Amino acid sequence: MINLPQGNKRLKETKGNRHNKRFSLDDETVLSQIVSVRRMETQNSVSSALDSGERTRENHKPGGSTIYKLVGISFGLLCVIQSSLNVYMWLQVDENSNKSKNSSTGNFTSVSADDIRGVLLERDQILREKEQLNQFIDQLLQEKDKLLEENSQLNRDKNQLIREKDKLLEEKAQLNRDKNQLIQEKDKLLEEKAQLNRDKNQLIQEKDKLLEEKAQLNRDKNQLIREKDKLLEEKTQLNRDKNQLIREKDKLLEEKAQLNRDKNQLIREKDKLLKENSRLNQALLNLPSCSPEWKRFRSSCYQISSFESTWEDAKQNCERHGAHLVIISDDAEKDFVGSYGQAVHFWIGLKYQWNYMSSMWTSKWVDGSQLCYNNFRETSSFSSSTPWNSAYTCAYQSATWYIWYTAECSKIYYWMCEKELKVLA
Repeated sequence: MINLPQGNKRLKETKGNRHNKRFSLDDETVLSQIVSVRRMETQNSVSSALDSGERTRENHKPGGSTIYKLVGISFGLLCVIQSSLNVYMWLQVDENSNKSKNSSTGNFTSVSADDIRGVLLERDQILREKEQLNQFIDQLLQEKDKLLEENSQLNRDKNQLIREKDKLLEEKAQLNRDKNQLIQEKDKLLEEKAQLNRDKNQLIQEKDKLLEEKAQLNRDKNQLIREKDKLLEEKTQLNRDKNQLIREKDKLLEEKAQLNRDKNQLIREKDKLLKENSRLNQALLNLPSCSPEWKRFRSSCYQISSFESTWEDAKQNCERHGAHLVIISDDAEKDFVGSYGQAVHFWIGLKYQWNYMSSMWTSKWVDGSQLCYNNFRETSSFSSSTPWNSAYTCAYQSATWYIWYTAECSKIYYWMCEKELKVLA
């Protein structure tokens, strides 16, 4: 670009210094030649710019890049600026020439050297700008060629795509025809399928009906088989009942004979017991009464201790009173001694001994008799267990439910003595 303010400044400096130096006629001739050359260069620059703009407008096609429009506008503005500058310079040179001629009295013309240098510098600057513009134009032309080549390639691609599009459209049409054909075949198959489904449903209904009839026949058959089995079972049961009744009859006859024998035996035993009862009643009348602090039950007297001791001490205490530790033979005696013993645990006359030969416990009452009546809570507690700290264990009756338990003989409990009454002679 040309800097107009700088050029105007130089022209003003030329006006200020025009009277400082004088040049000869040869200098004026040189100046005229320079102005002529400058005019020609200016005309050539304008013509070249106009030709470049014209070529740009000719080569520009609708739909191209907008860069060409900007280049044309730039060239136009540059040409206008150059023309304006040249006209201004021509006017200044003519004015200086006229003034020089009017003021000169001889062959000398006053022209400033700064004016000439300013004109030459501006010419050089314009030439450089022209060269730059030409380079810029060449670059734009190269880009234009590249764009044209790309446009040609795009056109080829476009034609290729058009051909492919036509091919795809043809294939699409073929696919649509195939689709319609398949739809017709599908409709036909669906119709056949519907018919087959109707036939299938009809067959299923007939099959269900036959299966139902078959199931009914099987139920009737099973019912008859069950009735037959039931009759056979009833027949078998009747035969078993008959045989059972025969056996029961024979058994009843045998039991009847046995009952008759038992009856006769009981009659004899009854007579014997009546005689024994009469004798016992007579003997009870002859029995003496129990000592004070002893309580009578049947033909024995019982006494509960007033303090606690070991089983051996309790046994010896009873023996010192002519008695022994209580021996319980039935539930009635157990309930009596329990109620008499009140709410305490007390020793009874039963003792267990560990037999190392048989690895079992053996029991005996203090009178040497075997255990017949058993009131232990666990009757098998002495059959498999081994002795604790001693080979002996003793029994006591609990205050709760009058149950018997065993404990080490060295423990301390109350005890109860029993003494049989003797019939008076």
